[in-house]
Amino acid sequence: MNLIWALMGYLVTIIIQALGVSAVLSSSIAGVIASCLAIALKDNKNYSASAFCGSFAGMTSLSLIFGKENNIFSKKCMLLTLLLGFILSFVYFFISKLNSKNKFSKYLFNGYGGRLGAIAFISVLIFIILKSFLLNEFSFLPIQKNITETNCFLLIFITCIGAFATSRLSNLSVFIKNSNYKILIPALLSFLAYIIFCNFSANSAIFSQAFYAGTFVGMSSIDLLPKKGTIFAGTLTGIILTFAENIFKGVGGKLGFTAFIAVLITIVMKELYAKFSLLK
Repeated sequence: MNLIWALMGYLVTIIIQALGVSAVLSSSIAGVIASCLAIALKDNKNYSASAFCGSFAGMTSLSLIFGKENNIFSKKCMLLTLLLGFILSFVYFFISKLNSKNKFSKYLFNGYGGRLGAIAFISVLIFIILKSFLLNEFSFLPIQKNITETNCFLLIFITCIGAFATSRLSNLSVFIKNSNYKILIPALLSFLAYIIFCNFSANSAIFSQAFYAGTFVGMSSIDLLPKKGTIFAGTLTGIILTFAENIFKGVGGKLGFTAFIAVLITIVMKELYAKFSLLK
């Protein structure tokens, strides 16, 4: 069932994107729908997390998936859509199987924010490489400098807000009993943030991406990443996004992967600091 939900999240996001909706809004809508449905069904098997992971793959730029093909309902586009869905399902299934075995689970970064995005990111990279071999074509997005020095600091601040708000809300006693709220909260917050940015900022696309990336940091386990760690990881995520603006541009899961790297660095630094403190 988890694979079906992952595919559903992926396909819903792709379809919404094809209607002209931004990738962030498409994914957050898919996340809200999946989590609300899972809550209504009283799911306790993390189906909404699977769908959320699928939605990140669905955030991939349509031009990266389909190339120069304009008709998304053409045979070629539909086959490419299914290929990416199949790769995502395989990677997700493989990691889920490893996670079910105790001897591997500790190496799979459970509780680390951005983990689902990292899974989607790896899946999309495999798809892009495989597509380039099969069709002898490699699609890429043009390099653009959208983040100015002024926007840079605001982007980092917005990322921190996304991280802190998600972390605080996710760990409220009223939500902590149901893991599906761990998906609903970042998805709903990002949906609302996107609406706000669209009405009050000309840089809505950049800022909504920053906020969304921040929410993934906030999805980390509170035991692994307490309040100060969340703010630090959120800041680091914003910095990485600023400097990596045109790296892997349009690749689904990039925001989550960025958050995952920031969380991983923060936790490693925290553990090293604890060890050196004990040596004194």
